[in-house]
Amino acid sequence: MQNIFSNLDIQEEFGEVYQEKNKKRARKKLKAIEKLKLKYPLNDEEKQKVDSEDHWKRVLNPLFEDEETKNKKKLLERMKAERMKAERMKAQQQWESRQKEKEKEFKQKEKEFKQKEKKFKEIEGTCEKLMKQLNKEFMHLVEDKGIDNKKAKRILQIKYHPDKHPRNTTWATERCQIVNGL
Repeated sequence: MQNIFSNLDIQEEFGEVYQEKNKKRARKKLKAIEKLKLKYPLNDEEKQKVDSEDHWKRVLNPLFEDEETKNKKKLLERMKAERMKAERMKAQQQWESRQKEKEKEFKQKEKEFKQKEKKFKEIEGTCEKLMKQLNKEFMHLVEDKGIDNKKAKRILQIKYHPDKHPRNTTWATERCQIVNGL
């Protein structure tokens, strides 16, 4: 059976031979161009040969870059660096603005919390006063009038029931809840 890939080795060999011939040709052309450069007045055909110097240098060295290409690459790299710097600056500014917003939000929430805490303390103070007052009333009914606890509680519940105070339902509800806790 014949090997299918046997032709590949020959083609590779042929490609290397072709490259070597091409490189020899390029070296000859470059020498001729160097001689032409020394000649002062050049005709159109000679100018074309001198202009093709970069092409022949690329044939010899595929990584060769002429000055114009190098300058373009440098310019592109500089532009890319500037763009990256601008993007970093923008990201930094966005981060700083987000931090300021978060700080503002935190201060606002802290302020709201302090206000709620202050209101809570006021309410707590009034609740304590209210509890003392209702406890006094309860004790007055129990001790002074001689009514048992269950009946005294029932009297206060009726007295402060929200249905008896339709204009001040919240006021009555608070008192009723406190009485239920006695």
